[in-house]
Amino acid sequence: MKTLESMRPNPELRGFEENLAADTAKLFRRYPGLAGFSIAPWSVTSDDIDPSGQRRLFIEALEFVPGTPGCSHEEVCELIGYLLEELVGQWPQARELLRGRTFSSALH
Repeated sequence: MKTLESMRPNPELRGFEENLAADTAKLFRRYPGLAGFSIAPWSVTSDDIDPSGQRRLFIEALEFVPGTPGCSHEEVCELIGYLLEELVGQWPQARELLRGRTFSSALH
C-alpha cells in the first residue's frame, strides 16, 4: 500500500513529467491515427545494453486507429525513440520511470 508520502510528486522530476506530457501531446497531434504505445518493462538480452552500461528502452506496442492513412510505423517509432532519448539525456532517472508505461491518445 502506498503511503501519502510516497504519492507526493518528486519536485526534481516535475520538469520531466511536464516535458513528457508536452512531448506525448505533440506526438498524438502530429499523428492523429496513433492510438497509443507502450514502453517495455525490461530488456531481454545483453545486446540490449547501451555503451554506458544502461538497459535500452524499447517500444513494446504501437497501435493505430484502423484505416488511418499515412501513418508509418517506422517513422513513428523513430520519433518516439528520439523523444525518449532526449528525456533520458536530460533526466537519467527517466529511463527507469518510463519502463512499463503506456501512453494513449484521448478520444473526444
